[in-house]
Amino acid sequence: MRALFFGDVPHRIAGAQKSLLSAVLGARQFGLDPAMVFPAEGAFEKKCRAEGLRVHVLPGPPSFTVFGKALLRKSRAEQLALIVRETLPYARRFARLIDEERAEVVHYNTARGIILAGWGAHLAGRNTVMHQRGSVAIGRLYWLAAQSLADWILLVARALLPEVFPSMRPRASVLYNGVNVALPIVD
Repeated sequence: MRALFFGDVPHRIAGAQKSLLSAVLGARQFGLDPAMVFPAEGAFEKKCRAEGLRVHVLPGPPSFTVFGKALLRKSRAEQLALIVRETLPYARRFARLIDEERAEVVHYNTARGIILAGWGAHLAGRNTVMHQRGSVAIGRLYWLAAQSLADWILLVARALLPEVFPSMRPRASVLYNGVNVALPIVD
């Protein structure tokens, strides 16, 4: 199976990135043919290349290359305008990459990632997976949008299930993070 993994935080290697990289590397032994996609270059992107993964950098929209909740501090009208102006053209470019890769499924490492690039998988007619590793801190409306774009929602703990909107819970599954000590991930 060919799968694309969208890493929306390419500039650092923290827990979510380490967990994703460990899972992707381990899944290859079960027949997964993974490729990584990043909206910019950075430490995580470089680490994936060093591990021998196929990596694509599809430059992201300017508003999504800024972190620290800068987008959330804008007015609702400004947020909507940015999303329409920036994510829809990005989705078209991402859909072309999905087709070129012949990916059967697209995995988003965060809710933020699926908001940025989730429409690309839908335009390409592919299934989407959103991985949620902790409490949601993006605001209720964005969290609903992220869940709506996900065909499957992977949660790392049952304690996160109440954060999933009741109408979206049939899409949610708990998949505990495992640690494979044979695959050390160091910065």
